[in-house]
Amino acid sequence: MSIGRDPKSNLPLTSRSVSASHAELFWQGDDLFIRDVGSSFGTRRDGREIAQPTLLRDGDELVLGGAAVLRISIFGADFGAPLSDLAELDGDLVAAEAPSELRPLAIDLLPVVESLFQAVSEDDLAHRATAAARDRFQPSRVALLELEGKGERYRVLSVIGAPKADASFVSRTIVAEAARLGVAHYREGTRERPLLSMVRSGATAAIAAGIRPRDGRVRVLYMDSLHGAGLLSWSHALSLQLFAAHAAAAFDAVTARQLLAEDQRKFEQLRRYFSPAVAEHILKGRLEVLERPQNLYATVLFADLVGYTKLSERLRGEPDRLLDLLNRWLDAGARAVLGRGGTLDKFIGDGVMAVFGAPLPMEGGELAAVRCALDMRASIERTGKELGETLAITVGVNSGDVLAGSVGSRRRLEYTVLGDTVNVAARLQGLAAPGEILLGPATAAALASHVVLEDAGELSMKNHAAVKAYRVLGLTEI
Repeated sequence: MSIGRDPKSNLPLTSRSVSASHAELFWQGDDLFIRDVGSSFGTRRDGREIAQPTLLRDGDELVLGGAAVLRISIFGADFGAPLSDLAELDGDLVAAEAPSELRPLAIDLLPVVESLFQAVSEDDLAHRATAAARDRFQPSRVALLELEGKGERYRVLSVIGAPKADASFVSRTIVAEAARLGVAHYREGTRERPLLSMVRSGATAAIAAGIRPRDGRVRVLYMDSLHGAGLLSWSHALSLQLFAAHAAAAFDAVTARQLLAEDQRKFEQLRRYFSPAVAEHILKGRLEVLERPQNLYATVLFADLVGYTKLSERLRGEPDRLLDLLNRWLDAGARAVLGRGGTLDKFIGDGVMAVFGAPLPMEGGELAAVRCALDMRASIERTGKELGETLAITVGVNSGDVLAGSVGSRRRLEYTVLGDTVNVAARLQGLAAPGEILLGPATAAALASHVVLEDAGELSMKNHAAVKAYRVLGLTEI
């Protein structure tokens, strides 16, 4: 790149101390050099006159002749290069303002908008945006960049027109202006001083527009035209700004769909253990119901498959059949719990533990638990008929105060309930006969008008006082 007082120089200077052909900047690989080409008053780098090609470093100050000062700022063209031109003359670069009488080009953006809003991901949208910009504006090269940090660095999202998706042709000054002002334009001869990065890239004109979706991330759509190609005008720049506004809305739409999909995924995961109402409560960020220990009134249910040990021994040679049977039962049990608004506490081997009234209080939890037990019993009987097996479950249900919270180690926690109410429910299940549903006294008292009960007497329990129990015969209303 030639520097001198000759107007035909790549970088023309007006100082009388600068020779018509004064110096040259040139690249060798990734290194920038300068050489004096026989100037009258010489070229100095950091106060020292150069007599041969000299490697330039970032921040070097060149003095050409006696007055012209050139400050060098060198940055690589790789991913994440800082937003600055290769070189700037002393004084700020002057941005060209758009003439007030200009209007955007008559470009039909409706097909573009439809295409952008069909994007399924941010990467897909980036490629759609650059492709649409190329088709509508016919530039030589297009790049979509995302600024990082405080705007000093960027990463390349998509490039068209350059080999191997190389965005080194991008003028960092134009990108910075577009990010700051919303739109930027450059054409040879329209600025007080040329942009050396534009000269180096061989571009005669460039436009850029900022894309600012609601997530706060700043992207810039940049395009240029090379020598011999049609010049990009301010009308193109204003049209690109409209294009960028639609692209920002499309990025918002992609983000919204991704957030919705993520929420749906989390919701489906939570629904494996909690009722839809509780899952939605947790999904809204109200995690204190899981993280903070609570004293609650709840109904606890234990259900166990009768004779599973003997069944597993008999089906030892048919592991697939045994596993299918177990999974059918556990799946039916989980469906019954969640279908009645309960929380699936855990699977215990071939058993199910459920809670009604935790982590959120539940009115009518006693009746919901009994209905759940009846659903389980009916389901296991159907499964037995389908598989040609005699299957039954035993169920224990008890209501009272529990301590609810997350317990475990730092690496693994699980939500559960603890206390005497839980222990009694488990022991009632252990004392129940095949197909029997036994209730504790508090549960039975709450269900007098809804469930047909039979007195099962006082049941002795190991390491616990005897408990009055009741046998469920059916519902008074279906």
